[in-house]
Amino acid sequence: MKEGQELRHSFFALVEALDISPTVALETTDMATAQTLAGIGVGAAIVPGGLALANIPAVEPKYFSLRAYLDDWDIVLAYKRGRYLSKADKAVIRVICDVAG
Repeated sequence: MKEGQELRHSFFALVEALDISPTVALETTDMATAQTLAGIGVGAAIVPGGLALANIPAVEPKYFSLRAYLDDWDIVLAYKRGRYLSKADKAVIRVICDVAG
């Protein structure tokens, strides 16, 4: 996502409010590419929920909806389906659910 995009701003405002500092190792302006990369296990991606429904990549990622936490966007967190979630991964999801909800 580009620096000035509202989706990016909303997500980073959420993680900042939760005192989480995600590492951004790779960025793309093409959300379908981000979705595909997440599906093959190259990190996680923030994508609009509509894209998750409309674009089905060859290796479909697992989705976690952030809709309840970002009122102005219907977005999902995409990560590799069947991927082991570390304690840190689970903690981030739990914090988002507990604190932001």
